[in-house]
Amino acid sequence: MSTVTEGDLKRLEDLITGLAQRIEQRFDAVESRLDRLETKVQDLAISVVKIESKVDGLEKRIDDTIKPIDSVDARLNTFTIGFFSIFGVFVTGVLTVIGKIVFFPNP
Repeated sequence: MSTVTEGDLKRLEDLITGLAQRIEQRFDAVESRLDRLETKVQDLAISVVKIESKVDGLEKRIDDTIKPIDSVDARLNTFTIGFFSIFGVFVTGVLTVIGKIVFFPNP
């Protein structure tokens, strides 16, 4: 059986201390990465809220634009009905004149 010397124990202690320091450094690096990721997630959440507010504003603008279009559509329908009414009266008059000439010619 071999005996353990002070030098062996010192080397083992230094090795364990070095490994503990490396592990601590890695944990610190992981924690700093997590902190940066948390910051980025918070920034993304703020950006999402801003984008949602802009979308809400755009929806309001679209709704405000649709109202005048509906108004113009109603006026155009009224104009179309009026035009067809006048055109119908005109066609009726022309057909009446043509019918009178064809069926009741002047002697």
